[in-house]
Amino acid sequence: MVNNVGGSERARKFYNTLPVGSRLKKEIDQAKELLRSKADIGNKIEKKKIPREYKREYGIDNLFRYKLGEGYRLLYTVLSDGNITTCSVIDILSHSEYERLFGYYPD
Repeated sequence: MVNNVGGSERARKFYNTLPVGSRLKKEIDQAKELLRSKADIGNKIEKKKIPREYKREYGIDNLFRYKLGEGYRLLYTVLSDGNITTCSVIDILSHSEYERLFGYYPD
């Protein structure tokens, strides 16, 4: 069980730009609810593929991808400290932003 689900400033800014009641905003809320009960709902990204900027900015060593509708991806990390588990949403990206970040095609 996850004790807390939070998010980065970057993820919060993106979320706050979405219109109230939008489909994507509802999907993000649903994903966060799912994370509260099970931290591994997403696909784990190999450590060697975690973007350097995320490692540098957030000091993470694990990253998960959860597919949202409209081609969006929710990226989150799982942090554990003894019996306390926290999921932190790092970023929410369009499919093209996700592919660019992970080097699947050039700019």
